[in-house]
Amino acid sequence: MTALYRILLRLYPAPFYDRFARDMSADFDDGYSDARHKGLVTLIEFIMRSHGDLLATVAAQWRYTESFMIWRASVSISLTIWALVFVIAAFEWPRGPATLLFVVQLSLALTTCAALTIGLALHSTRPEEQRIP
Repeated sequence: MTALYRILLRLYPAPFYDRFARDMSADFDDGYSDARHKGLVTLIEFIMRSHGDLLATVAAQWRYTESFMIWRASVSISLTIWALVFVIAAFEWPRGPATLLFVVQLSLALTTCAALTIGLALHSTRPEEQRIP
């Protein structure tokens, strides 16, 4: 169980992980050892509480990172483009079956959405020294 907790600690942003992972892991080990000696119910409660806390704080820590802000902006842009594509599709379909030109346009728009999202997400997660200026 402690190995799983250590793996889950890697979900934190790198600066937070580097600063607090060792202490958090030691605290978990101590709590796990104590809970194991108090019985199965106490052990299950401890595991559920500690893993739930970890996942909640992971989300909170990522909220304040630059990569989350970039990811949020890229998703917003992509969703806007998707919405525009589907509005255009809604106006095109009442006129009959989709034409080949429309299918090509729709595919291009959806590919652009995916490329923007993936590209911005990858760009924001690369270390600073590897980024292309």
